[in-house]
Amino acid sequence: MEIEKESEKCSGCQRTRSFELFLGLNKTYSTCLICRNQKKANRDNQKRKRKEIEHENIDLIEYDNLMDEYLSILKEFNDEENKENGLSFKKTLNIVIFHDEYNAKSNQVSFRYKCSQRSDRAKKSRKCLNPEKQRDTSSMKRFDCHGEINIIVDLEMKTASVNVVHEMLHELPKEVSVPKCVKDFINENINLLPKEIYARLVENGMDPEIRQNQIYFWWTKFGETRYKRDSDAFLSAKALLEKYNCIKILDINLPVYAIAFETGLHQMLIENNILIKEFGIDATYNTNNLGFELYVIHAEVNGAGFPLAYLFLEHNGKCGDGIRTEIITKFVLQLKEKGLDPEFILTDKDWAQIKACHSTWPNAKIQLCRWHINRAITMRLQSDQIVTRDTYNGYTAHKIFSFIDLKFCQPLMVPRNTKFCPKELRKSCWNLMDIHLHQHVLIPDNNEMQVSNKKIWTNAVYEMYSFCFQHNLPWLWSYMWREWYSDSHWFLWMRAGYDSKISILKTTMFVEAHWKVLKLIVHQKRKFEQITMGREKPDWKSAFKSEWKLLAKWQLIKQKGEVNMNFFDVVTRNNSYPFILECKESTSSAQTFYKINFLENNNGNEREECEELYNRLITTTENILQILKEQKAVGNLKWGKSVEKDFHSIIKMQDKIKSY
Repeated sequence: MEIEKESEKCSGCQRTRSFELFLGLNKTYSTCLICRNQKKANRDNQKRKRKEIEHENIDLIEYDNLMDEYLSILKEFNDEENKENGLSFKKTLNIVIFHDEYNAKSNQVSFRYKCSQRSDRAKKSRKCLNPEKQRDTSSMKRFDCHGEINIIVDLEMKTASVNVVHEMLHELPKEVSVPKCVKDFINENINLLPKEIYARLVENGMDPEIRQNQIYFWWTKFGETRYKRDSDAFLSAKALLEKYNCIKILDINLPVYAIAFETGLHQMLIENNILIKEFGIDATYNTNNLGFELYVIHAEVNGAGFPLAYLFLEHNGKCGDGIRTEIITKFVLQLKEKGLDPEFILTDKDWAQIKACHSTWPNAKIQLCRWHINRAITMRLQSDQIVTRDTYNGYTAHKIFSFIDLKFCQPLMVPRNTKFCPKELRKSCWNLMDIHLHQHVLIPDNNEMQVSNKKIWTNAVYEMYSFCFQHNLPWLWSYMWREWYSDSHWFLWMRAGYDSKISILKTTMFVEAHWKVLKLIVHQKRKFEQITMGREKPDWKSAFKSEWKLLAKWQLIKQKGEVNMNFFDVVTRNNSYPFILECKESTSSAQTFYKINFLENNNGNEREECEELYNRLITTTENILQILKEQKAVGNLKWGKSVEKDFHSIIKMQDKIKSY
């Protein structure tokens, strides 16, 4: 038996209506009769409007002409007299080209644009929490203009109705963009530095609203054409290297992209018989938006830095530490095959770099940068975060050094308000560690004894352990042992890890400084040639000479034995290059070295004068000391403050004696 429907849901209005409203002559509709009639009325209305437009003269205008007309109206009324007057007009645009695949339920599309200087468009300023990113730039002026542009596009009739309303013709924002004439000047003088371009533009009367950083931006933008060969940074770098015939020593596409090349300076050093004894390795992280890193091998020769080779390495999610270490190892191996055999390698605490260099040059001393050590220690001491899961093994430490107490370890339960290292002890902790960093076999201790590397390490561990034990800082000791003083870490940062020599450099700052002059490497070749010809000298020599003259004036109060000349590399004045000649046997002579003995004096008259002078100074000092004791006994504070300034020179002399 067939059951008749009483109601049906309309697909148009989504309402449930009587089933009779869906019945037609020969079929059943999905929409109700009301929706069908409404749709028919809309079609008839559009036909009527189309016929009206065809029979009426509508003011049609092209878009470009509309903008010209609008701007002319603004110029006409934009003065003080008409500042409060409004602007309102309507236009119908003739649309010649429109996207033919746009689908919409309605044949009309509306757009609304509001004046950027409307008061109701202002947003409450939010102050950035980072002080370095806070700006003091004033916001634009705003007005109650209610400026608005309404555009209604009729897709079927291919026309657009534009309604512009602006109740107040206020002043426009300041125009601070760089004009075309300035851009052309920058492009024509692209080989000059930005500050030189800016200075010349100022001389030519450039608008003071234009700032120097805007000139730098366009200088950088136009300068991209000199080196940018592709939107992909890696492909662009490869194309640029091929253009200038650079010597590529590594080209890898899997598992990550990597390319390495030489600068040519290494070959110049080899041709001049200059041996490289120290170099630094460093990287710029997040070099571009693709996550690449740029590594450099930067050699030290006579106090000057020379970049030997670069590695451009992709470092994103695909490049783990194992892959990165493998590629860096391949990079440094290429340089080893070309004769690079250093005695010291400076780096920051990057284990990929450390492992790669140690596996390539196992006999070289890897020296961590003192600045990076200080930074790592300072940041950790300032943090009171307590590591609950610690890998410190007291049994292993006690097995190596019996003075380490097995019970001195972090407890399972962390007490409240526990400090990793109190603020008042942080400086003392670093000072102690800094002393350990500088100790070396070739530097005698206070007892004028030269101790072994193992003895230096043992004393350093004992002093740091005693410091932590005395102040009850088990978490600090755990960190110090695991990261710095254990048998697998101490030789990386303490200079005592190498017996026969001491590295010239203590930091990688000479590598860091080269990044800001990276584009000037081509000029560095010329500087090297001028140095070898004797027309230039390294920058450090002037400062070194001034410091040497200053120290030469001071008397040697305490001499820790005679320093063997084999301790130094022999450097003579006005010598022919190579810069430094290694001397295995002492070749000292009266013309080169001078043995100064301050304790002997063959002149009897000077001895008597010396005794008289010191007796007078000692007598004066004893009299002053007696006066000070008397005034202290009576509590004469005012007199003490009045004469305190007279002792500044004596205090200064005492500090200098301690320093030297």
